[in-house]
Amino acid sequence: MAERSRSSGSSKEDYGPGWTQLTDHGKIYLSKKEKNVFILEGTKSSGFSGCCYGGSPEERRLLAEGVYALSAELKCMPQEQTPDQQIFLLLDCNKVTDLSSGCDFLALRMNFDTRELRVESQKRHKQTVTHFAQPNCSILRPQSYLTVQAEFSGETMSLTVSGISMVKNLRVDRGSNAGESSVGLAVYGKTRCYVKRFRLVPGTTRDDEETSASAATSSARKAPSAYGPLSIMPGAGSAVNEEIDLAMSIERDIVCQDLKVRFEDIGGLEDAKRAINEAVILPLLMPEFFVGLRKPWKGVLLFGPPGTGKTMLAKAVASCTENITFFNCSSATLTSKWRGESEKLLRALFQTARARVPSILFFDEIDSLLSQRGGPAEHEASRRFKSEFLIHMDGLLSDAGEQNGHLFVLATSNAPWDLDEALRRRLEKRIYIPLPDENARHRMLEHFLKEIDLSDVDLAQLATRLERYSGADVQLVCREASMNPMRRLVEGLSPSELVELRAEGKLSMENLSVSMSDFEDAIHRVQPSVSHSDTQRYLDWQKDFGSQ
Repeated sequence: MAERSRSSGSSKEDYGPGWTQLTDHGKIYLSKKEKNVFILEGTKSSGFSGCCYGGSPEERRLLAEGVYALSAELKCMPQEQTPDQQIFLLLDCNKVTDLSSGCDFLALRMNFDTRELRVESQKRHKQTVTHFAQPNCSILRPQSYLTVQAEFSGETMSLTVSGISMVKNLRVDRGSNAGESSVGLAVYGKTRCYVKRFRLVPGTTRDDEETSASAATSSARKAPSAYGPLSIMPGAGSAVNEEIDLAMSIERDIVCQDLKVRFEDIGGLEDAKRAINEAVILPLLMPEFFVGLRKPWKGVLLFGPPGTGKTMLAKAVASCTENITFFNCSSATLTSKWRGESEKLLRALFQTARARVPSILFFDEIDSLLSQRGGPAEHEASRRFKSEFLIHMDGLLSDAGEQNGHLFVLATSNAPWDLDEALRRRLEKRIYIPLPDENARHRMLEHFLKEIDLSDVDLAQLATRLERYSGADVQLVCREASMNPMRRLVEGLSPSELVELRAEGKLSMENLSVSMSDFEDAIHRVQPSVSHSDTQRYLDWQKDFGSQ
């Protein structure tokens, strides 16, 4: 919960359980439109507005020790009064009263107007020093969340932005009062900054020998430049820009809107709901329980006949997981005509997802991308793509970077027998989504017809009549039946007569009710889309490879 307290030049800021305002202008508050989102907004046309993060006692201990990793998701919301939008992620700061002078700070500076990203520091009453700069950083886009992770180990730091490693082992001078510093945010002018998942976690420690060797190597490479010694090679900026472009294409598949589907709207499918609850919801509520042998599932496959609710379950997951990044992975995004480009896109997908953990990768109809290897019609590029996917999902370094959250793969398939054996093993829970039973069909009828005026319609009898109908078939029957009253209303009328009657107010839907005879006619018109032989094939695969 946000806390607001003016600091007016006090010698040491008071840590609170949330955010504390440190400047005499600007304002901090919680967003009313987005849950668990904190906002820092500047109120003057020029100058800086700053605030610090109090955090938990454990986070304050990590900050004092100086070996920690800071991660956050930031979004810039431009305003007409201030076209120059600048956000400062304060990585190390003392006495924030005016960032333009009179304080020491180390910050990641993001300029959304010029698309430039910098790591810079300022000593009191001295010129600002730039440690690292990345111009033309296309990943800096307003109104889109940016994932930032900065890891400190002694006098060196590493920076990752949206899964892209910008710099490693960057030497920075944190001063003698590093243990008394704080972390937080600052904006310039009337910039508005949205932030979520702001947290501190333990960093990676190094022994003295490794640190000395790294320092010696950095000193040997040091050039007379304002940017200082970096661990990246000269000319690596083009490679960074390439990774940024790949990450941008991947971020288009992030689902941000509420799809307005809840688990309560889906009838039956209790096994699938339980598996998703164990893999997604419970690890967030009780992370201390899901460790070691109880670690969450890495992947869940939902298989079954078409129209049984597999994609609907994925929509429910995307709608109910407010603090989870949901990627709707599309084959159009992950495939390319250029050699090696598909593998790079796949790597960028997993890097971006691990930078935003907890996250979900959803693959609809996954058999189209990852069918069995070794087939006569398989292309070399397709085989490389499948191998790259298997490596990233469960390979040598697949668990790296997931200490702060969980990466979960959710897949659906109408042809599970076409999947590669190695992928089948990685999708640990394989849940059969069968045709709805009578109770589930009754709930579907109630849900589909809740806004339709019914007369002499027995839903229980209808549910019995619709045996072997999938969920999509049941919806189609309801749609067909609801159209019959309208057909009777407009029968024999020309378009001009319809327009005239509508203008006179003689066309009204108020007295149009759906009767049992309409459903009899709809059942006669709509036949089940799943045959007995298809159902038996799914049951056989469920018996051999499915999960309960």
